[in-house]
Amino acid sequence: MITHPVKPVFLIKPVKKSKNRNILTRCVSGNDYSEQTFDDVDTVLVKYFTFRSTQYTLSQVYEMDRSPMKSEFNWLCDFSNEHNPSSGDDFIEALYENGKSNIASRVMENREGLLKRWLSQTSETNGEKLGLKMHKKNMDISRKMLMKSLEITPETSKSFDEV
Repeated sequence: MITHPVKPVFLIKPVKKSKNRNILTRCVSGNDYSEQTFDDVDTVLVKYFTFRSTQYTLSQVYEMDRSPMKSEFNWLCDFSNEHNPSSGDDFIEALYENGKSNIASRVMENREGLLKRWLSQTSETNGEKLGLKMHKKNMDISRKMLMKSLEITPETSKSFDEV
């Protein structure tokens, strides 16, 4: 529970793009987040879980590949180095285009499983664990920057005793 008054938050919103790609902005005060959709967060999570799923799938393929040179595993490693698994759906589509529908299906199945596991862990605490972690990180950064600013303060030529 917040025991101190909440200070206004200043959001910068794009107003208009000019031809030279500079964005004019206006400052909106307050903490009204009603306009926020978080669609970008969904996109980032899909890409992240595709990346994690690819790592998981690589370990599965390694264990199941019985060829002496681990050819399927090595192919997937090379493919992952050439095509960024963090691109999400583009990575999976590239697997299909390269005739690896079985691996593409496995990556999709694994990313759904990982997402479900993450959602269940997050919903157990109603996201409070993430909120506390973010708050702690914010405090750590603030503390670090405060300490840095105190180290940089210019020294005066006279000591306090001399004044």
